[in-house]
Amino acid sequence: MPAIKLGSGLRYLPTILAFVTATVAAAWLGLSAKAEYERDLRLGERQTQLLATGLQDTAERQFNEVNSEIVTIQQVVERHLKSTAPSRPGLREEALRALNDDGDILRVIVRVDGHEVLNLSPVTPEPGEIDLAAVSWSSAEAPFGFGYVNIGVPVRLDSTNGVAGGGTTVPMRYRFITPAGGPAIEVFALTDATQVLRSYESVDLADGSAFAVFRADGYLLARWPVMEPYIGRKFEGPIFGDGLKKAPTGTVRAQVDTDSKERILTFRTARGWPLVVVAGVPVQDLLSSWIASLPGKLVLLLTILSAIFLLWAALRQSRAALLSSVEKLTASEGRLARLLANIPGGVFTRRFIPPGTVEYTFASEGFRKAFGTPAGNFRLDTESLVRLVHPDDRKRMYEAILASCEGDEVLTQEFRAIRPNGQLVWVQSVARRYTDEDGNIFWDGIAIDVTDLRQHQALLENVQRIAGLGYWIWQPERGSDTRDQSLRRTQYSPACAAILGLRPEELQITDAEFVERLVHPDDREAVRREYQYFLDTEGAPHDIQYRIQRPGGALRWVHCTATKDIVDGKVVRIIGVLQDITEAKLHEAELAQAKKMEAIGGLTGGVAHDFNNLLTVVIGNLEALLGRIKGDATATDLAQAALGAADRGATLTKRLLAFARRQPLSPRSTDLHQLLVDLLPLLKRSVGALIEVTINAAPDLPKALVDPNQLENAILNLANNARDAMPRGGRLTIGVDLGTWLADDETAATPAPAAEPGPCLRISVTDTGIGMTPEVLARAVEPFFTTKPVGQGTGLGLSMVYGLAKQSKGQLRLYSEPGIGTTIRLYLPVATGGAAGPAPDGGRADAFDGMRALLVDDDAAVRATTAAILRSLGFEVSQAATGKEAIAVLENPRPIDVLITDVILAGGMAGPDVAERAKKLRPELKVLFISGFASDSLAELRPLLSKPFRRAEMAAELAKLLRRDLAEV
Repeated sequence: MPAIKLGSGLRYLPTILAFVTATVAAAWLGLSAKAEYERDLRLGERQTQLLATGLQDTAERQFNEVNSEIVTIQQVVERHLKSTAPSRPGLREEALRALNDDGDILRVIVRVDGHEVLNLSPVTPEPGEIDLAAVSWSSAEAPFGFGYVNIGVPVRLDSTNGVAGGGTTVPMRYRFITPAGGPAIEVFALTDATQVLRSYESVDLADGSAFAVFRADGYLLARWPVMEPYIGRKFEGPIFGDGLKKAPTGTVRAQVDTDSKERILTFRTARGWPLVVVAGVPVQDLLSSWIASLPGKLVLLLTILSAIFLLWAALRQSRAALLSSVEKLTASEGRLARLLANIPGGVFTRRFIPPGTVEYTFASEGFRKAFGTPAGNFRLDTESLVRLVHPDDRKRMYEAILASCEGDEVLTQEFRAIRPNGQLVWVQSVARRYTDEDGNIFWDGIAIDVTDLRQHQALLENVQRIAGLGYWIWQPERGSDTRDQSLRRTQYSPACAAILGLRPEELQITDAEFVERLVHPDDREAVRREYQYFLDTEGAPHDIQYRIQRPGGALRWVHCTATKDIVDGKVVRIIGVLQDITEAKLHEAELAQAKKMEAIGGLTGGVAHDFNNLLTVVIGNLEALLGRIKGDATATDLAQAALGAADRGATLTKRLLAFARRQPLSPRSTDLHQLLVDLLPLLKRSVGALIEVTINAAPDLPKALVDPNQLENAILNLANNARDAMPRGGRLTIGVDLGTWLADDETAATPAPAAEPGPCLRISVTDTGIGMTPEVLARAVEPFFTTKPVGQGTGLGLSMVYGLAKQSKGQLRLYSEPGIGTTIRLYLPVATGGAAGPAPDGGRADAFDGMRALLVDDDAAVRATTAAILRSLGFEVSQAATGKEAIAVLENPRPIDVLITDVILAGGMAGPDVAERAKKLRPELKVLFISGFASDSLAELRPLLSKPFRRAEMAAELAKLLRRDLAEV
């Protein structure tokens, strides 16, 4: 190691010296160039400041001279105004003598009390007209002792209005202070502002320098060199934007609108005048001498670098002899240097001692840490190291080391180690075998603590197992890129193997065999086609769902996704994920079935509601008709037949409403054992003598919360279905026992609603009939679906049972196999309250004589029929079609004993709303609800009479409500 460090230092010493020297030389030249650059800029700033100061003095002097001449003209005008015989020619001559011939003033116009009295020009004898009203004057005037001066925006002149040859002029307006009652004298002077700059034309300064005079608000009055398009233009920029706000004088660096050059600009505000003078010098021109000196500096730098290179070459040659001796020393240290250059963990060297012993000759600090041994207690002998290995792995590890003496050149092992503190860790070692010049066998290797990796792998496998996920990887063997599925082999993860139902040794199959052995026959062609498209198309995703058949015959749905890596147009790796979605597919089918049944239920419930209104009219009028034709036997028989058909129609609508979960129920605490015992004779008559009926129900079971009448109808319907499934006889078993609610994921033919936790009562109806195929079982509870011949079934039996289960907050399950039979299980909640008493008999209606009823129904036919029934019971009836009409009747002081209202009304107020308002108006008023439609929202409406109803049913409900005796009189 010392020899290696010495050799490395000598190897790089000349380069280091050369680099340091070159860096110092380059830094010196750079700093000197920077100092010269900053010096030139400071000189430029100083020059512009001096020029701006001189320009300020010149501008003040010129404009003050203009003031003096204008004041003299004003005095001349005043004298002529006071003269008894003023002369216009005399005034002109005297005014011309007051003007200097220095060219500052190009024209003078004098107005007295708004009338022009003088218009003269020292340049043009006959000056043309000029529109002073078009001049843009400043919003502020400069005050002087004689009055006020306003400077306008420059205007262009030509030979017709002032100056031969054209040019621009700065208009100035003088307003003089006159005594009270004296004439108002106003003088306009057109001045040549370029006169201010003429004296600077010969200044020896950098090319591109410029001088300008501005009005205080940024309007350009004059510029040298002259740039006509910019005269009279308003400028913002760094001076008029922010500079003047901070100080009346200053120096800035910026670009201006006249060109793209960066300039040093110095500005000064004229004393007593709203004027700003600016001197500007281009930065680039100031640095021209500095730029011209750069080639010389570069030549000097190259000279220095050449000298450094010669020095470096000499040093390298002088160290050659020294390095040869250093290389001899580093040869003995080469093996250790190679090991320490690849330390991901700990490094070691071990030697084979014939006939069968291994010893460690070197181990690094990282090797000790991998085994968790303290620094002071670490022993390098083989026996001490082997004792740290888990007892179950020691023999395997040692035998693998000995076998590698003649086997693979690289030996990779994973084994468990027990650290002195008792911690179990996983260690991975990779060692390369070599033979030295004496024929001794050595291994140089590394040892890495891979405990975290092992734990992450175990966690990943658990997550994959729980989520039903597995991954697979394909890489070409020996660098080949094959798209032939019969040659391509894929590596599957253990979790993937579990999804496929394969053992590890069964995974040595090609992709073609995978498709033939595991993919469902109906999906194979789609899988091949989609996978080939994925391989052949750049950027195409692999995302497909298909079925697989496990070796045992089980059918599972999987979702496969994959991505591929492409290098030079070849697929070099594919990584895929396989997910078992069988349960998701089942839930998807159940959800679709539930939605379909809900939609059908909504449709059938609506139809049944409308049909109930029709049946109410039919049944009510048939009953009234029977009372009038008692002497006519033939007519009575016809009316009875029609009434029987209407009753069957009512039964049909009840089944539809039961399926749609809209049939009004009266759940009560019901003894299922007693209900079945009482129902047994009727069951036997219904199924016939060829079928044996057995009841299995313990008498001590808790009671169920269910509508007993609807439950009896449901059991009779199930018994009739069982009879039709056993045409040659069989056995029908009806049992009741305690059960538990079904889990959501339990396989069954019909979906289950969410159930409350706790026990339930389970009614099982089992027959030994012909059974149902899976296709029939899937549609068994659909309304109007039947396998019976036309005219022998309505298809509403199981639908009604299904609706009863749903509306009773229970569950329904169907199990059936062709040739074996069918079992239907109905799950019902356990009752927690007492039993409700039976409804009293209707009896006769004479007890209602003299009572008043208010009937509310938006269907005119139903309202008329119901009113007739109430009148036949002795009521005096008032009618209303809407809630508002009913409230109007109730607000009348006429007495009302009972309110009978439909639940669903047109006109904005429902039946419950009408009842609430009625109770506020008449707290003692009794209310009876009627409806041909039912839902969970109607569960709290009591008493409730379902349409269609018989006269006796209405009489019974009213008797309970009004506590009247309906005994015969």
